[in-house]
Amino acid sequence: MFEITDLIIWLVIIALTISNIMIVRQLLLMKRGNLLHLQKIGFVNEPDIQMKPVFNEEATYLFLTFTDRNTIDYIEQVSSSIGTTPLYVIYHAPKWKAHLLSKKVSDKAKVLYDEEGAIMKFLGISMYPYFINVDCTGNIQRQGKWTFHERGDHDNGSTTFNAG
Repeated sequence: MFEITDLIIWLVIIALTISNIMIVRQLLLMKRGNLLHLQKIGFVNEPDIQMKPVFNEEATYLFLTFTDRNTIDYIEQVSSSIGTTPLYVIYHAPKWKAHLLSKKVSDKAKVLYDEEGAIMKFLGISMYPYFINVDCTGNIQRQGKWTFHERGDHDNGSTTFNAG
């Protein structure tokens, strides 16, 4: 028959097994939640663009929200001020609104929709419109809130630092 120590050992083994099952279940739920979250971020009409290469080239990133009525004006101003440097608009909006914006500015910018504002939250951006100029080595050259002026000027934001 079982002795009391054998019984205790078996109870501990059963308790550890149950707790491991609960931990694995929770991890699977978290992973599923992250996958659902990532489905709410993507480029509109650009299936060939991979996220990693996009963020490792000289470019300007313009962060906008659909609640601002000057969105197209901002894109036109930034596009004209940066010349041939690629412009990526990270648009805090539902996918369908980003799709409409993408149709209007397809010659000036690539539009990345971010339904929940996850990219902006990750980068600590809370002001719109916000811009970041990045060189090909990953250094942020300029960043800050884009200020709307009739002649297209803007402030050059905070100091330069290495993003890589």
